[in-house]
Amino acid sequence: MIKYWLFPLAIITSSYACVLMSPYYFVLPYLWVLVLVPILETFVNKLDKPDNELVHSKGYDASLIFVLPLLLLLLILALLKINYLNLTFYESFMIGLGTGIAGGAVGITTAHELIHRKSQIMKAIGISLLVLCFYSHFRIEHIYGHHINVATKDDPATARKGENFYKFLIRCVVTGYLSAWKIERDILLKKRLSFFSLRNRMKYRIYCKLNGEYKMSK
Repeated sequence: MIKYWLFPLAIITSSYACVLMSPYYFVLPYLWVLVLVPILETFVNKLDKPDNELVHSKGYDASLIFVLPLLLLLLILALLKINYLNLTFYESFMIGLGTGIAGGAVGITTAHELIHRKSQIMKAIGISLLVLCFYSHFRIEHIYGHHINVATKDDPATARKGENFYKFLIRCVVTGYLSAWKIERDILLKKRLSFFSLRNRMKYRIYCKLNGEYKMSK
């Protein structure tokens, strides 16, 4: 159970150090994500479990839920510091880097787990995390696109043979976003709804699924 809390908290805590202590600490979360985690994954095989041994527990669920308030507070503190303190452009940029990595490395991966849950509350937390990370289209493209087209040329999240990482990253983000728009358009057409309908989840509003219908949340 400790490992469920250790890695996310270590990365997020190092991002807090960047915001609360010194912008130059922005390197700490990158060391965790790009150096320490890959090393630990290589040498600590006991962290891996077969699918049939993976079970949900209250402690595990709590570790996922707790990510949302932690990241929300981190973002608020970062924006307040940049807005009210006399920081240089480079210091503000470093805070942005230190804050962003927490959302990308912890926020999106946590959201990925939550949007697959049956519980509407857990799904809502996952969607909120994606919105917080400015990656809300993922919940549409991943479930209705990636799951159907995985390992084919129609899947933005599947790397091409021989494709380098940076080309794949750009293609995945750009075409994934465009794919989400296309998928949502097709869903609306099947429901005989206009592309400009308020039920279009790709618009800049947060929706929640209530009683089988998508309604705008207050």
